[in-house]
Amino acid sequence: MPLVTGSALSADTAELPAYQRPPPGMPLPPGIPPLPGMAKPRQIVWKMAGDKQIRPQDIHDDGAKTYILWGLDQDLPAVFALTANNQEQVVEGYMRGDVYVIDRVPPKLVFRIDNAKATAQRTVATK
Repeated sequence: MPLVTGSALSADTAELPAYQRPPPGMPLPPGIPPLPGMAKPRQIVWKMAGDKQIRPQDIHDDGAKTYILWGLDQDLPAVFALTANNQEQVVEGYMRGDVYVIDRVPPKLVFRIDNAKATAQRTVATK
């Protein structure tokens, strides 16, 4: 089932059992079209680089929060945001179901496990 935001929750998912309804405010993942009545999502792309074994399966944001999905067989790495002077700062997040949620949208994230490192850079897609 696609994740939805705001107004679409009441009309399009109210009939679903609670365990199938997405959390309020959860954005649509990339590639999922908006439901009728929803505004089109902005064309934000997260470009990933580095060690593939610790890269997230999916990462997206709604402009206020960042949502990271890891594979079921993946270990969760430490997550850092880069500060204005390129220093790594530990990011505090929480699990909401299978999704790791950060209560802000850093422009660049760094993921680390031991010597493995991967990055994710937020960019606006151009068409």
